[in-house]
Amino acid sequence: MTAQSTAAPESADLSDWIEPAARIGYTAKGVVYVLVGLLTGKAVLGMGGDVEGSEGVLLAIVRQPFGRVLLATVALGLSCYAFWRFAQAIKDPDGSGDEDVKSWMRRGYGFVSGLLHAGLVLLAVRMIISGGSGGESGGSTESKTAELMSQPFGRTMVVIVGLIIIGVGIRQFYRAYAASFKKTLALHEISRTARTWFVRVARWALTARGIVFATIGILLAVAGVKADPSQAAGFEDAMRTLESATYGPWLFAFVSLGLFFYGIFQFGKAKYRIIRS
Repeated sequence: MTAQSTAAPESADLSDWIEPAARIGYTAKGVVYVLVGLLTGKAVLGMGGDVEGSEGVLLAIVRQPFGRVLLATVALGLSCYAFWRFAQAIKDPDGSGDEDVKSWMRRGYGFVSGLLHAGLVLLAVRMIISGGSGGESGGSTESKTAELMSQPFGRTMVVIVGLIIIGVGIRQFYRAYAASFKKTLALHEISRTARTWFVRVARWALTARGIVFATIGILLAVAGVKADPSQAAGFEDAMRTLESATYGPWLFAFVSLGLFFYGIFQFGKAKYRIIRS
């Protein structure tokens, strides 16, 4: 009697899902930012658009024909992105290590990013269920800031959150200046001309995103210092603040186009990101 192998087939490792999840996730994030840039750009040109952040874009998607199907697709992609960010924080496929504070901060940033995108997914699910009615996030930035201020040490917490957001903006400026993103991209696979333009677009995109984060952070910190929740701003309010500044229309247009470019940047990462699972 011939002995037959009784070995069970090898099960798929969770690590096998990291690369496809990351590439799908970057694509979905790119779609969201392209739409943010387009809608904001239409407002700049007076074509009937409105200033919309990520949440507003999700709401705009679900209100389109077949919107629930479209939003479900985007939500699935954002779920993949959240999974990738959690994987970066926990499994450390990029080899950040845990030897110093910078490494832990990088992994912590990935974990927070994962939480934020998971929150967007939950919001999208609520919108899909409601069909876009009552799907908003449940409170303005002002009301959320007022609620936080009402807690013990609330004003201090608001200021700290504002400073953290400013720090995120500064990080975007640094990434734009140093082009540090090139280290994680296989840009050698494209022509020199395409590589040059890709880096320029990425720098513009990161600068624009840095301006948005810095503006939101400054307004939030000021709200904490003055104990005035009305000073706090989300994406829409921050963009309106930029519009009312000196050279505001030009700055508004620069940031709007930069957010569109950030979506293009995400598409590039979906294709050329070096991912070690």
